[in-house]
Amino acid sequence: VDAGVSQAEGQLERAFASLLDGEDAQAAPLFQAVLRSKGSGGPSGAPQRLAASYGAGVAAYNLGRHAESAALLATFFEAKAACEAEGRDYTAPPLGTPLARFYLAHSTYALGRDRWPVAADHLRAYLREVELAGPQ
Repeated sequence: VDAGVSQAEGQLERAFASLLDGEDAQAAPLFQAVLRSKGSGGPSGAPQRLAASYGAGVAAYNLGRHAESAALLATFFEAKAACEAEGRDYTAPPLGTPLARFYLAHSTYALGRDRWPVAADHLRAYLREVELAGPQ
């Protein structure tokens, strides 16, 4: 593991600790720093980009920044699909993928009427994921 990836992993630990403590305003810039870092670039940094876009998107949602949240959570789902297609390991998000899907649907809905059909697609995906996951 190169130094940039290790540094990104340490930053992610601190960011998720803040997020889980309800300190979204502190967590958001930590996640953004990981997204901007060289450690999250390239194939070895894909899991860090995935985790950072998830955390930054959830924090933005909790802060009421719906446009930012929608963009970051869409990036999370794109990165997740890419990791899965490439067979790349990643850690499941601590608050769960269905939560991110619901936040993506609501953030997209909050962007206005012209985004409602896209929001409905995200909401249907959320319902499918919850049904597949079963009781938690």
